[in-house]
Amino acid sequence: MPPVKTPVRRTQTERSAESREKLIGAAIELLGTRGYTGTTLAEIGRVAGVSRGLVTHHFGNKEQCMQAVVGSIHDTLAARLTRAPGQSRGLAAIDNLIDEYLRGRAEADRYTRAMYVIVIEACTTSPGLLPAVAENDSVVRRLLVDMLDEAVTDGEIEPPADADELAVLIFALMRGVLIQHLADPEAFNRRQVSAVAKQLVHAHLGSPAAGDD
Repeated sequence: MPPVKTPVRRTQTERSAESREKLIGAAIELLGTRGYTGTTLAEIGRVAGVSRGLVTHHFGNKEQCMQAVVGSIHDTLAARLTRAPGQSRGLAAIDNLIDEYLRGRAEADRYTRAMYVIVIEACTTSPGLLPAVAENDSVVRRLLVDMLDEAVTDGEIEPPADADELAVLIFALMRGVLIQHLADPEAFNRRQVSAVAKQLVHAHLGSPAAGDD
């Protein structure tokens, strides 16, 4: 008779981390479906299948919970955008980034919707969220500037005098398209819009745009 395997017991730290991730996931779901006002600590606990007391234990209050949500989305975004050695760089990397944003999966839309709810809230009635939102945005802008630097190093383009400003505009373009998509998902074809966005960037940089697949 084969030996009975003893179940591996998780540590308290592991159980606490798992509970925290469940709560953040519930908050992201609620932000996308109920908005900021409807995402209460009680509702987060209900969706996650835990008590409101546990939500308070992990986050203290709603604003701290939302800061944790921004941090989680930030980490997810950074993981998606991290490039392994040998992956695309320079202009090809910018093209891939635009595609990743504008032709994203349904899971990405879930994070996007939650993040934009928080952005609006931070800019209106919850300014305490602004530092977390600003740091999340700066990750994308820094990445775009790095890609532009790579394009210069690789001889794809001349050094742009406006790399920082161009990074702001590329990010604004991507964000604006996604906001419109969230408001009216059937209004336009994101694949086609992504192709035009890449053409605009390449035209500004004086480089032929790559063909869209």
